[in-house]
Amino acid sequence: IICYHIQNFKVMNMEKIDLYKNKWIKCENALPNDEDDVLVVVVDNGDAEIRIGFYSLCAWYTNTDDDKLAKVTHWMPLPELPKD
Repeated sequence: IICYHIQNFKVMNMEKIDLYKNKWIKCENALPNDEDDVLVVVVDNGDAEIRIGFYSLCAWYTNTDDDKLAKVTHWMPLPELPKD
């Protein structure tokens, strides 16, 4: 099954993701690779918060409990882990 989102939005490859490090990407402009963990902005009842989530099968989910997220507006790649 191909969903509407996949047909109309580009999935970002790793080279393009590197260009967007530390920048929020609107979901309407592009989506991350399927099931890659990313930071997401979730809007719920008018409140926005940041979570770690992933996009899979035409929906967003939280990484911690696999709950489906209602409205994700933006995403960005996770930062690199500290080296020391």
